[in-house]
Amino acid sequence: MTTLDITCVTLVGLATRYLEQDLPEQEQLNFELHLVLCPKCFHHLDKRRRTVRAIGALAGEPIQPERRNALIEAFSSRNPSTG
Repeated sequence: MTTLDITCVTLVGLATRYLEQDLPEQEQLNFELHLVLCPKCFHHLDKRRRTVRAIGALAGEPIQPERRNALIEAFSSRNPSTG
């Protein structure tokens, strides 16, 4: 994959893997080069980072496994095109 292969849509799809440092080295370099060249994607990633930090700072009780599974099932079966 070259730098030109990283579109804004591709970058958004790879953002979580990038933040988790789960991209192969070349893909990470292409990702970072796109960020340098695209202010909109740079700001998008910055918002994602801030969101992750904010959520991580929330204190709360862990979700019970049954409730967690029910939430995952509910969101997994949701059709994004119908809301």
